[in-house]
Amino acid sequence: DSHRNHFPVVDEQTGEFQGMIHLDDIRPYLLDSLMYETVFLEQVMQTEVETVDIHEDLSEVLDRMDANGLFSMPVVSSSRFVGMISKATLLDKYRHELMVQTMH
Repeated sequence: DSHRNHFPVVDEQTGEFQGMIHLDDIRPYLLDSLMYETVFLEQVMQTEVETVDIHEDLSEVLDRMDANGLFSMPVVSSSRFVGMISKATLLDKYRHELMVQTMH
């Protein structure tokens, strides 16, 4: 997805979530090919990242997003990265569910 500006870092062998890379953090290095072999993910990724457990209650996820000023969060299951959840997606699902409930 070309509109994303943050990307998960996952251990290739275990699938364990390691952190996030933000485009703004690597942008200075992207145009300088000499930096490709001197700057490593560990140096630019953020490791202190709020994550969501795959079984977490969605209302709690929304509350955590609001409390931390986040629009999306990585989703993990047993420390393994399984995807991203966005506030927009959650709100769309809630709206849809409300419409379904009011129609019945």
